[in-house]
Amino acid sequence: MASVQATLHALADRVVPLEKLPANINQKILMGARASRDQGRRTKYLSMFLALVENEGRRLRYVNAGHVPPAVIRADGRIEWLETGGMIVGLLPDVEFECAAVELAPGDLLVACTDGITEAMDAAGVEFSRTRLADLVSKLRAGAPEEIMHAVLAEVDTHSRGGIHEDDRILLVMKSL
Repeated sequence: MASVQATLHALADRVVPLEKLPANINQKILMGARASRDQGRRTKYLSMFLALVENEGRRLRYVNAGHVPPAVIRADGRIEWLETGGMIVGLLPDVEFECAAVELAPGDLLVACTDGITEAMDAAGVEFSRTRLADLVSKLRAGAPEEIMHAVLAEVDTHSRGGIHEDDRILLVMKSL
């Protein structure tokens, strides 16, 4: 992961179209994977969601490379999933990615997370799910981002008590002013 972060930082200033970033990272991972396979190590791959906030916070350009689709929760409670992009990086050469944009209005929320949130299981093996996450945030949308984040994490913790598997839980909540 440190290698991917370093590559992202190095390329971010040079790659103008956002959709070129995951494609370049994909190639770098595959070049490193060849060397790793020669040394008997596993091939690594990952999902990522890249976004640029533009137009004074009113526009979000993004590429979703196989990541849990973030949600835009509109001020009126509507939910839009940010799925445009492509496959995970690090598996196949010459993969192309697509960029999309979404306009943000005052009160709209962006909610992004790792699969440790959406796949958190209860004792019966039921996942928390991205739909439940979006519905919960929609109900809490009048609150401040930090309040929403703490409430969601508390709900996921309550849901997953006695569950089978724990994974990293990363959650981002951003509110358009």
